Amino acid sequence: MPFRLPFMLLLGLFGPLFLPAQITLDASDAPPFGAVLTTTTDTLVAGLQPGAAGANQTWDFSMLAGQESTTNLVVDPAETPNGADFPEATFAFLGANDFYSYAQVTDVALLAIGGSAALPTGGDPVVLAFDPPQQLLPAPATFGSTFSNNFGFGLLLDGSAINPLVDSVRVTSTSSQSAEIDAYGALVLPDGAYETLRQRVETISETAIELKFFGAWSPFETTTDTTISYEWWAADGRGTVLSIDFDVQGNALDATYLTNYSEGLAAPVAAFTAMALEDGQVEFTDESENGPTEWLWNFGDGTTSTEQNPLHTYLGSGLYNVCLTASNAAGESTICQDVNVVINSAGEAGLAEGLKAYPSPAREMLFVEFGALQGKPVQLDIYNALGQRLLQQQFDNAPSGAWGLDVTALQPGLYRIVVETGGQQVKALSFVKH
Repeated sequence: MPFRLPFMLLLGLFGPLFLPAQITLDASDAPPFGAVLTTTTDTLVAGLQPGAAGANQTWDFSMLAGQESTTNLVVDPAETPNGADFPEATFAFLGANDFYSYAQVTDVALLAIGGSAALPTGGDPVVLAFDPPQQLLPAPATFGSTFSNNFGFGLLLDGSAINPLVDSVRVTSTSSQSAEIDAYGALVLPDGAYETLRQRVETISETAIELKFFGAWSPFETTTDTTISYEWWAADGRGTVLSIDFDVQGNALDATYLTNYSEGLAAPVAAFTAMALEDGQVEFTDESENGPTEWLWNFGDGTTSTEQNPLHTYLGSGLYNVCLTASNAAGESTICQDVNVVINSAGEAGLAEGLKAYPSPAREMLFVEFGALQGKPVQLDIYNALGQRLLQQQFDNAPSGAWGLDVTALQPGLYRIVVETGGQQVKALSFVKH
């Protein structure tokens, strides 16, 4: 199998010349910097077939249901951290975890020329350059176009992460491929239909791994792999809208297809809700806009989380200032709000005896009975689901009967009532407003 950077995500490197029947893809049309391409991969494709070759075909792959999505942002190579290593690149794609792939459009071909990736352990990124580069498509591309080429790469890595005795790891890969645009027609996918050219690519790759011990290189593993790929290329800047890989026996391995294309990516607008549960647990739900890909929560008690929707347990009662930073390739946004947490101790349990709020759901009036707090100084605060305080009511002597509150003006949703006496939080009551 060829070394797979997300070059099959070079969707739109060739734009269309609209023709009555088949499309023609030309290297002069390219997606703008800032375009966003999202694909989904389906690995449960046993029995999937590529369909017929020839003119005026119709392929229906609307049954695909992927398990993992990938979003890439088209960027100017000159503005990437390792752009200087790829001066001939005309496009770069920024993917997850600061992964960049570089491509070059010439008058005769679309080429994959390399990539760079940040290491989880930090330090300088790993840079991989194809020498010679890998051809992805001829230009112009039309029914019956063919090409063949060889490509490869070499990579030298620190071996200490594998074994303290390994000085270095050297990976060398050489590949040969032959390709033919063997069909054109209409392609139906789960998220749309396209007029396409279909390209069949057969790739034979040999990859050798060597380990360096005490200054001497030793062979570790050599593998030879053959992959047959069918790629459907579309007009309107979409590029490869479907790619299916097969082994030499004709068994489908996976299918990757386009699920979204847009001309620009906006930075997130951070937002979240907080739902207080029992025993100090609070359920946080991300409500951010514009598709964030990373999240950083600061719970206000010295702890953090990178989950999208974390469940956090506080160890003590209090008002905590919680902040969420949501980010994607276009930028980041931060929002903070106070979340009130009440954990009832044994002493607090006695004070909370008989304390209740009803009815729930409430439409016009909500009633609070203070139970053991009757005649004591009491402060009552009402919070919405965002943790925002809407009302504060203080009593020098809490009433012995039910105290009524008009909730007609409240929006439908979940609310919490936090009850305090003498600066001590006693209990949190919940009610739903209809």
